[in-house]
Amino acid sequence: MYKEKAFRKTSLFFALCVTALFFVSAGLVSADTPVGPDESLVIVTRKDGLRNLVSFPVYINGNLQFSLKDGESRQFVVPNGNHIISVKVTRIAASGTEAKFTAESQQITFETGFPKGFGPRDPYLTKTGELFIGKGVYIGIVSAGANADDLTGGGPVYLNAAGYNKILNILDSNYRKTSQQGTSLYYGVHRALANMTAAGGQFAFDMDAVNLITFTDGLDNNSTSLALPAIENQNFGGKQPREYQSYVHSQIESRRIFGKNITAFSIGVAGGDVGDRSAFTSSVQALASENRNFYEMGNFSELNSKFGEIASRLSSVVTDMTFTVSTPSYPAGTKVRMTFDIPGNTNDGNAAAGSAKYLQGEVAVDSGKYVLTNISYGGAVNSLAGGRVTGSLNGTEVNYSFPNFTGYNSGQDTVKQWSQSEGGAWQINSEYRLGEAIKTTALKRSMMIYLVLDNSNSLQDDNVIAIREAAKSFIGMLYNASK
Repeated sequence: MYKEKAFRKTSLFFALCVTALFFVSAGLVSADTPVGPDESLVIVTRKDGLRNLVSFPVYINGNLQFSLKDGESRQFVVPNGNHIISVKVTRIAASGTEAKFTAESQQITFETGFPKGFGPRDPYLTKTGELFIGKGVYIGIVSAGANADDLTGGGPVYLNAAGYNKILNILDSNYRKTSQQGTSLYYGVHRALANMTAAGGQFAFDMDAVNLITFTDGLDNNSTSLALPAIENQNFGGKQPREYQSYVHSQIESRRIFGKNITAFSIGVAGGDVGDRSAFTSSVQALASENRNFYEMGNFSELNSKFGEIASRLSSVVTDMTFTVSTPSYPAGTKVRMTFDIPGNTNDGNAAAGSAKYLQGEVAVDSGKYVLTNISYGGAVNSLAGGRVTGSLNGTEVNYSFPNFTGYNSGQDTVKQWSQSEGGAWQINSEYRLGEAIKTTALKRSMMIYLVLDNSNSLQDDNVIAIREAAKSFIGMLYNASK
């Protein structure tokens, strides 16, 4: 018995040494994680082309249960009693190594001696509650007053019905003016970036988009306070704000989460205490990933519409809008133009020619079918359809479908159809009706969004209400789009 235990310890030590070549501690799961009988667990693998992980056979008591492909996850129930759960990692041009776990009726212990879990790109075992396994929208909120407070508890909240109500309650209860002086804008953005990065190891799937939205009414004057603790081992205490601004800007440009670039938006409404408007503009602009994502407004009354505009852009990630162009059976060679920016009472062909927001194509007949060719897009309008769409007949009408259609704003855009024959003037199709042309369906795509909201003492009470309501409306639009 003594020899068996000694051999077991020696084997575990050897396994520890071998696995240490591949695994790095990442603080994902703690040792002795309480697990009740028949409780659901998840084994997760992460894609990593550099390590060429190809398969993960999962065993319970030495019996093969299932296999995972690279990047997959699997939820399963651990039976009552004591069991050895192992995941064998098969690698290309490398010997296999085995990561073992002991799943007992009341706890999980890592046999290989990794009490803090494995690296975020390797397989690990965790309780279901410690892992995000539902695809959809995840929202995090950080305030940026005298301090940077994690209003959502250091991680994003899943935007299902319960999560939606939770976030609304957080905004109503916890988003309020700070009692101390100062605006820690860059520190708040850094906190959000750190939270987003840390959350990357907690998802059983990859995100389709990672977004950051920052609002402020003033200049940063507190991020370099000696009283603020370091974030990600970066401490700017006592330094110039421009140094922190430069660092945060570089992180927005270069940091990758789930392998994705960060799409960052910034919104500024200069408060009455802002003396240097040029400095204010440049500081807010530095928090956007590109110029078109930067908004500076003259007053708080515009805040709700700007947040709504951003929500519309982001909703396209979790929804699929299909736009169907219905036309008469135009002869081959006819050009068709759909415009979205010409008022309803304007039927002048010159207006169609001057439209800045449109899609246009030329009718052709191919193998007995109508085809819209040489398709071009103007303004924000776009589609995955690309430059050619085959039509379908509905009686004598022809329907051309444009999937993943973007740029259309319901309630704001007026849709008109025009045709042009043999180089003549654009002619309005007065019989065209939008009807059921726009159809939106929810997709099982995922997106993480962090809001950084200024809550400095310089804000007026009605300003705080405006910010809160704009944020709630923004989250409501995303929630409704993802249902």
